[in-house]
Amino acid sequence: MKEVVDYVASYFELPVLNVPEFKVSSVEEIDTDFLEEVAAAIRAHWDIRPGPMPDVIEKLETNGILVSRIHVNAEKLDAFSQWSDRFGVPFIVLGRDKASAVRQRFDALHELAHIVLHRSLPQRRLNDPACYKLVEKQADKLAGCLLLPEKEFSEELFMPSLDGFLTMKERWGVSVGAMISRCDALGIIDDEGARRMWINYNRRGWRKGEPLDGKLVKEEPHMLRRSFELLLSEGVQSVPDILTALPFPAADLEELTDLVPGTLTGITESRAEPVFKSQFRSSDDANVVDLFSNRRS
Repeated sequence: MKEVVDYVASYFELPVLNVPEFKVSSVEEIDTDFLEEVAAAIRAHWDIRPGPMPDVIEKLETNGILVSRIHVNAEKLDAFSQWSDRFGVPFIVLGRDKASAVRQRFDALHELAHIVLHRSLPQRRLNDPACYKLVEKQADKLAGCLLLPEKEFSEELFMPSLDGFLTMKERWGVSVGAMISRCDALGIIDDEGARRMWINYNRRGWRKGEPLDGKLVKEEPHMLRRSFELLLSEGVQSVPDILTALPFPAADLEELTDLVPGTLTGITESRAEPVFKSQFRSSDDANVVDLFSNRRS
C-alpha cells in the first residue's frame, strides 16, 4: 500500500496533514482528561459542529490522511495505519470484509488516534504486550471521544439503555457497544450498570451484529480513486504504465483504490494478437486469411 500512496503523491498535490500537534513524552502519561482535550481540539481544528460527526472518511482525506479498503482476511485485524516511505503521507487501510458502517467509522478514528498520538512510538515498545494493550485502549477511547462528545451526547441521552442507544445509533453513526463504553467512561453508568448492559447485549446476540448494521451505508474514500481516474482520463499514465509501476495484480489495485471493477483488469481484453505475415494475408489486408484457399484441388 505504501507504493500506491507514494505513486499517487508523485503526481498530485495531496492535502497536507492538518491535525493539531500534541506533545506526548510518554504514552503512559496519556490519561482520560488528555484524550478529551485532544478530541475537542481535533473537532475544533476541523470545524466540526457540536453533535454527531459527519462523514469521517471525507474528514480524514480532506485533512491529509488517505483511506483505502481491502479484504484483510484476518480474524483480529480490522484496520491499520502507516506512513508512506518516500513522501511521508499518512494513510489508513480499513477492513472491507469486517466492518459495518458504524464500525468502519470507529476503526478509522481509532487509526487517526495512532497517527496523532503514537507515531513516534518505536516498534520495540509495541512488541511489549502491556504497551500494545495500552495504546489500543487509548485509540479506542479517543475514537469514542471524537464520535460522542461529552456535552452533546449526554444532553441527548434521556435514559441509558440498549433500546435507548439503538434509537440514537443512526443519527450519531455509532454502535450501541461504543455508546455503552462511552457512558461507562463518562460515569453516566457505573461499572455494575455497564456489566449488566454487556450481559444483556450478549444475550441479544448483538456481538455478532447489531440492529441497523445492514441498513446504514458505509462511507467511501475517494482520493485514491479520483487520482487514478485522472491519471487515466488525462492520458498522464496508461493502464500498462500503472500495472508496470506498481507491484500489485490489477484486481488488487482496483480494490485498494476503490476503482470500478474492470478499470484496470480490462487490459486483458486488448491483449496483443498474432498477426499473419504479408504473404499469408488476404487481398483486403485483413489479419485473418482463408486457410483453405491455398489447398490443392
